[in-house]
Amino acid sequence: MKKNSIFFAVLFASTGVWAQKTLTIEHKAENAMASEITAALTGNAEEIEKLVITGTANVTFDDCRAIRAVFTTAALKTLDLSQAKFENDSLPGIPAAQTPSNVGAFNATVPYKEGSSEGLDSNANGLLVEEVILPSDLRVVSNRIFRNFKRLIKITLPSTVKVIDEGAFNKCEQLKTINFPNGLTTIGAYAFYQCYRLGQDPQNPVDVLPESVVGVLGGSAFRQTSAFIGWLPEGITEIGASCFDCTGGGSAVIVPGSDESVSPGSQGVTIYQHCAKIGDNAFKGQTYIDNVEINRVTPPEIGQNAFGDPTNEEFLGGIMLYVPQGTFDAYNAIVPYNKMNIVAELPVPGESVVESVESVDFSVYPNPVVNTISVMTQNVVKSVKILDLNGSVLKNFTVDAVMTFDVSDLPNGMYFIQLDNTAAKFIKK
Repeated sequence: MKKNSIFFAVLFASTGVWAQKTLTIEHKAENAMASEITAALTGNAEEIEKLVITGTANVTFDDCRAIRAVFTTAALKTLDLSQAKFENDSLPGIPAAQTPSNVGAFNATVPYKEGSSEGLDSNANGLLVEEVILPSDLRVVSNRIFRNFKRLIKITLPSTVKVIDEGAFNKCEQLKTINFPNGLTTIGAYAFYQCYRLGQDPQNPVDVLPESVVGVLGGSAFRQTSAFIGWLPEGITEIGASCFDCTGGGSAVIVPGSDESVSPGSQGVTIYQHCAKIGDNAFKGQTYIDNVEINRVTPPEIGQNAFGDPTNEEFLGGIMLYVPQGTFDAYNAIVPYNKMNIVAELPVPGESVVESVESVDFSVYPNPVVNTISVMTQNVVKSVKILDLNGSVLKNFTVDAVMTFDVSDLPNGMYFIQLDNTAAKFIKK
C-alpha cells in the first residue's frame, strides 16, 4: 500500500493534477503587483488558468503591465477582477503623455516612463484570456484597456458602467457579443474597431444602444464589426467618421436568431432630431440599408461617402429616405440625400406630445420589446395606453395586477407607453 501511495504521488505530480490552476493575488500596495505575483506563485505561470485579483489597494496602470509581463501565453483563460479596486471605479487608462498613445495597460511588459517609448509596440497583444470578470461597481472602461485581447469571447459590463472609452475593445477579434447597460452615456472612438465578429452571436445580437447614450457616437466605434444598430438614441448629436464603416475585415451582419447573413437592402436606420452631423464614411459599405429615417427639420451636415460612393446611384437610389413634412426641398438640395428616394411625411419634431417622458416613476422591460412589455410601478394606475410619436392612441389596455401587455402586432419602431399622464419610450422590434 505504501509503494502504491508513493507511485500515485509521483504520478499526480508529473501529470499536473496537483499543479496550481488558480492564482489569487491579494493586492496590498499600488504598483506592487510584480512582487505580489512572485510571492504567491508557487509553480510555473503557464500552469495558471485563472488569475483572481483581490485586496484593498487600487490596481494601477503599472500593475496591469506587471500582470502582462508574467502571463504571456494562452494558458491563462480567465482574468477575474470582480474583487479588485480601481481609482474612481475606472479601469487604468493610458497616461496622456505616453507615446505611442495606443499601447494600453495590458499591451506592454514595462512600467510607464514619461518621455520613453522603449518596450512599447503598437501591435503587441494584450492578455490572451478568453474571459474577463469586472467589478460590479465599475463606471469607466478606459481607453484601450482590452486592446488586442484577441482571444476574448466573454465579458459582461456591470449595470454601473457609464463610459466605454476610446479603443477599449479595439481588435478583440473573437468577441461576438457585448451588453450595453441602460445607464451607458458614452461610446468613444475606435471602441470596438476591428471586433470583426461582434454581432455574430445569433442569440445575443448587437443591434440596439440604450437611450441613455448621448453626444458624439465615436468615430470608427463600430468600424469593421458585424454589429448593425437600427435605431440611434435620441441624444446622439453626431455620428462620428467611419462609425459603422464595414468595408474590409470580413465583417458580416447576421439575422438575429439565426446564422444567416442579412441580405443586401433589408435593414433600416433611424436618426433623431438632435443629430446635427453624420461624419465621413459613417455608413460606408452598409449595403444592407434600404431605408433611412431622419427626424430632423434641418438636414444633418453630411460628410464624404457617408453612405458610400455618392456616384453609386443604383445603391443610393434604392434607399427610401423618410424626412419631416415640409423638408423635401432642403434635403433634395444636398448630396447624397438627393440621390435617395425622399419621402417627406414624418411629423415635424417638436415638443413632446406626451405630458412627461423625462422623469417617469415607473420602468418598462424588456426594451426593445418583441411581443409583450411589462411595467413596474409603485403607483396605482388607472389607464395604460400605447401612443405613436404623434401622440395618437394606438392601444388601450385594461389595467390588472400583472401589468404585462401584448404589443406583438405593432410595426417595428419607437412608441410611448403612457400610464395615466406619464409616459416612457420603448422600441418595438
